Amino acid sequence: MKNSVLLLIAFFALSSCNPTAVDPPPPPLDPAPETMYFPPLASTAWEQVSPEVLGWETNNEQQLFDFVQARGTKSFIILKKGRLVYEKYFDAQTVTSNWVWYSAAKTLTATTIGIAQQENLLDINTKTSDYLGTGWTSMTVAQENEITIKNHLSMNTGLDETTDWACYTPACFTYKAPVNSRWAYHQGAYTILQDVVATATSTTFENYFNTKLKEPIGMDGEWFVFNGNLHLLS
Repeated sequence: MKNSVLLLIAFFALSSCNPTAVDPPPPPLDPAPETMYFPPLASTAWEQVSPEVLGWETNNEQQLFDFVQARGTKSFIILKKGRLVYEKYFDAQTVTSNWVWYSAAKTLTATTIGIAQQENLLDINTKTSDYLGTGWTSMTVAQENEITIKNHLSMNTGLDETTDWACYTPACFTYKAPVNSRWAYHQGAYTILQDVVATATSTTFENYFNTKLKEPIGMDGEWFVFNGNLHLLS
């Protein structure tokens, strides 16, 4: 009997020394997806991935947002393999607001040129005069025939951008240097590519763009003329 009492006391003593049970640690975050993602055309949903899952530092997020807003940014997005990590809007701008693309629309002009080439409607290595005829510049025919569509895309046409960098009438396209000898930002020499597309596709640039690019990807917005050039509001 005495031994039984001692064993019982020892049992309770040992039990009281056990550490208090704690909750198990939370499961690890799902690994960041490695596959490329493209949002569906028939939905406004866009797959997201958190910066925590990506292992990004998040303590100074607000400083980043303040920095971009202070520089006139209206929308700020960071994607990782196509998935949204950050999406912020400033100064009354929203996810559905349209904004002028200005020169960013050059990427869409170039993409449209690429689609036309893929459809065998033009070739970027052929001279611009094949689509616009002679006299689209104020240069000699020999100088004019040196310029190809690719030169416009690469901004190394040799045309004088100081005459009027946005104008694209023949009077504004004058000779400055041999083709491929220099690079210069030249709005007019790029804008005229839209005339090339129109000639090659037998429709307007905007119609071809809408049919081949804007509508298939579900893009919103419209083209408008600004400073004599066609720009995109999207």
